[in-house]
Amino acid sequence: MNAIKIAYLLDPSTEMAGYALRRAREFQNTWPQAVQLFMKQKHPDVDATLYTTQPELYNLLAAYQPNLTIRDAGRSTPEDIRFMHQLGSRVAVIDDSGDGALVADYQLQTLYTEEADYLPMDVRKGLDAYIPISYTPSPPQISKTKRIVILFPEKDPDNLTHRVLRHLTQLHVPLEVDVVIHPSYQHDRFTLQSFILQRKHLQLIETADYLPYLERADLAITSSAHMPYLCVQTATPAVLLAESKREVSYRFGDEIPAFTHLGLGRKVKQSALQNAIMEVVLHEGLLLKKKKQLEALAETLNPAAIIQELKALAELREFTS
Repeated sequence: MNAIKIAYLLDPSTEMAGYALRRAREFQNTWPQAVQLFMKQKHPDVDATLYTTQPELYNLLAAYQPNLTIRDAGRSTPEDIRFMHQLGSRVAVIDDSGDGALVADYQLQTLYTEEADYLPMDVRKGLDAYIPISYTPSPPQISKTKRIVILFPEKDPDNLTHRVLRHLTQLHVPLEVDVVIHPSYQHDRFTLQSFILQRKHLQLIETADYLPYLERADLAITSSAHMPYLCVQTATPAVLLAESKREVSYRFGDEIPAFTHLGLGRKVKQSALQNAIMEVVLHEGLLLKKKKQLEALAETLNPAAIIQELKALAELREFTS
């Protein structure tokens, strides 16, 4: 792969940016000498070529002359894709709901909706399109005291972390609760800390590394974009709350029996959330069943197949899906 050049276009302002950044790093780790990232914004954890305008990006790509362009940068237009084709580059798009995706050479769709039914049969979607994040899992186990993780990624614009925590503290059952916030969490931390100080079974954790806390939890309360995929990877049953109307339409979380989707988070009723939590934490048999369902799904993850197909594209060979 030393002779292959792969341009990876990443927009960290798109939905679930934290996962998108880590997905990009997974590709870089797979092809450390071949993948060059192109981004509009500088990020401390990513080495990338920066650009400010679309014409500037086009000039950079024309100079770089990639064999393959991977576009993880939101909605594309047919003109975006055709320009890359004119450079002699094959084009793969990730979570692209724009019209440009229809003329791309390859699609990975994890954030698909009801509208995605028209997608060609050879489009990879759902778990078939998911790139797992590298980490070392430990054997699943059910502790005597159930552990819940509250985890809404990145900025948490509607402060669902605080809303869920407030409802959760009204439950009178023994629970250990990890409240995980991202460093970019945009709300006052003092309110959360005041809850923590009053209750010994709560702890506040600020980190961008979610997987260890998902893995050790019996139940996650989280968002419904990419977080359900991470919950499959760690075999963690989840109650899902959408962070936006767009996120409500994503189908994957609804398709997995081990998840309970309660719709738009800012409109969820306390009784609905508490009932969804109690259904799982009070019934150990149901909890174990959900975990086993997710473990079986996790075993089907096959990122090597995606890498092989992208390698074939980069080498301008035919590939099969």
